[in-house]
Amino acid sequence: RRHATARAALAESSRLALADIRNRVGNVVLARQERVAATREALDRGRYVEVRGEAGVGKSGVLRQMAEAMQAESQVIVLSPGRCVPRGWTALRAQLGFDGTLRELLVELANDGGATIFVDNLDSFSTEERLTVVDVVGEAAVVPGVAVVATARREFGIDEPSWLPSDALARLGQSDPITIGELSVAEIEQLKTTDPSLVPLLTDRHPARQVARNLFRLARLVNQPASDPVPRTEVD
Repeated sequence: RRHATARAALAESSRLALADIRNRVGNVVLARQERVAATREALDRGRYVEVRGEAGVGKSGVLRQMAEAMQAESQVIVLSPGRCVPRGWTALRAQLGFDGTLRELLVELANDGGATIFVDNLDSFSTEERLTVVDVVGEAAVVPGVAVVATARREFGIDEPSWLPSDALARLGQSDPITIGELSVAEIEQLKTTDPSLVPLLTDRHPARQVARNLFRLARLVNQPASDPVPRTEVD
């Protein structure tokens, strides 16, 4: 009971971080059930899963959909660049007003049906924000019932070593990454059916097909003012 205020603050910060993630294309909130299901299955094989893909393919949207669904059954913590308290756990503890250790907090959350830590966009955390993520992931590794789901671009950890603690990831157990590419056939049909205005942009013969099949760029095209020239090439 004495931790109720701190837990409420943590839940609110997580909710606001999820709200930052745009998940609408025109009038449609795309249900990415295949991607979410694949990520959940990966968590059965290990407590650490990365969702990878190029910029704009909707990795963060999958994270948001999964986190919002899991809120009904377990505890979630969302850490994202710009909203993550910098300088490590001690700074986060002060902001939450929590009077225990990080391990105590994670054990308490895990005892309420498990807990999942969502880390969005590993490529974009500042050096000081990384300290907080490292602290949280490191302690999560030693608390049964806590899992970690992160998003990153394809090349994260390849050109230079990942900044996440390798010993913690090994203890968590890493599943193979879930890779997201362009929109699937089922997702395209859902978009077309729900919002017919998207049909011209999603035809197989559209001259900018590779651009329009990228979720972020598709949303930009849909929101383009009607007075603007219609893009007719991939360059446009």
